[in-house]
Amino acid sequence: MPKNRKILLPIIIFIYTLLSGCSPDMAGNTPAVSTQEDTAVPIPTDTPEVFDEQIEIELPDEIDEGQEIVFWHAWSGRMANLMEAFALEYSSENQWDTEILVESHADDRILFRDLNDGVGEDRLPDLIAAPGFILNSMEEIGISMIDLSQYIETDQWTLFVEGENDFFPNFWSEDIYSGKRLGVPVYRTAYFLFYNKSFAEDLGFEEIPVSVEAYREQICSATQSLAAQGVWGGGWIYNYNASTILSWMKAFGGELLEQADLVLSDRENNLALNFLFEIFHQDGCAWISPIPEVTDYFFERNTLTFSGKMEDIFITEQVKEIGGYEDVWMLIPYPSGAGTQTVLSEGYSLAITSGDDQKALAAWDFIRWMLRPENQARIVQESGTYPVSSSALELLDGFRSEHPEWSRSLDYLTLIESIPRDMVWITASDVISDIGWRLHFFTTKREEIPVFLEEGEILIKELGAVR
Repeated sequence: MPKNRKILLPIIIFIYTLLSGCSPDMAGNTPAVSTQEDTAVPIPTDTPEVFDEQIEIELPDEIDEGQEIVFWHAWSGRMANLMEAFALEYSSENQWDTEILVESHADDRILFRDLNDGVGEDRLPDLIAAPGFILNSMEEIGISMIDLSQYIETDQWTLFVEGENDFFPNFWSEDIYSGKRLGVPVYRTAYFLFYNKSFAEDLGFEEIPVSVEAYREQICSATQSLAAQGVWGGGWIYNYNASTILSWMKAFGGELLEQADLVLSDRENNLALNFLFEIFHQDGCAWISPIPEVTDYFFERNTLTFSGKMEDIFITEQVKEIGGYEDVWMLIPYPSGAGTQTVLSEGYSLAITSGDDQKALAAWDFIRWMLRPENQARIVQESGTYPVSSSALELLDGFRSEHPEWSRSLDYLTLIESIPRDMVWITASDVISDIGWRLHFFTTKREEIPVFLEEGEILIKELGAVR
């Protein structure tokens, strides 16, 4: 094997270990006062032109009593507890005596593995909450999916909210595959930079960095200030999670896929990795945290920024309160090197996998119940993620006042773009993370960056992730 091919060998072993039945975690995510103002939330309006397939069928007027619906999801912690509570509440109050049996499958990888295993063992759920790249791969592994348009378009079984127009369009449009609506959005998070505004202002910066040049100036100013004080740290805590590396690729106009073609080795992605190489190796303005929990470093001003997601808002608030810190912080989008900022989003959608008409209808009724505005608001209150509908947002005025940084993140709804909702992401996320990991080695040379990208693209293709 050529020397350059060896750089990604650990990923080959990792992925084949996954497919053979082990259950490694998906690439993890490193975690995260001013007066709250009542401002209008910018609602995305440029919905991509995708339409639900119109299906005219007759659905029964009633659900057979006593159905048992098996519901698989990949949440853990507070969200897993909330799903248990939802199942108990719905099971006790629905008029059909339907019982929801919930199974937590820990994370996305384990859920995907268990769905694969379930096909051979004839043990599959009736309902799943899964990310788009899993929904889009269901038919590939032999699981038929229900087109949910047939329920939405009926008067009796449509959604409780104000129709599909109540959903934020950039979330609602994500679950259509080959003209079929395979899912409906229930949970969406987004990836941001956590930014210490007070630290930046003390360095002389009044505006948040929008361009990569402005961001570089700020993080390097923070690094120089820390060095002058003899304090360890830097402007950004280096992070090689796939979502972080992809966010930087998007900052430079890069993509993973274009018209279903893999373009990992394109020029824009090369520019992004060169930027990361420069701020880490050349400028010394990015640094490695010795521990995964970085919020104390954030408030102690060992760093100006770190990469995180919306679920990290709560822990950041808690660390600030417990530590008695006074610095003002906020979420900001990744800066742009290509003119337009993008906020990457991902999350779970609800989909029906049962082929039994009555079970499918019972599962749909539970979906309708979960998508009620009051239940959507509960999901936000437990997770700190985005609401998926405007009616849910209307119930969150108190939450917005209690969590001003979360409230400000609503300003970025118009910048939302989903991570790849294609099965290629299952493999590509590992490859991208591995490239980011290799990039920060002190032995890595700049001229190796194109090789990393080219070899990564070849590896994704060799593993059959591109259709």
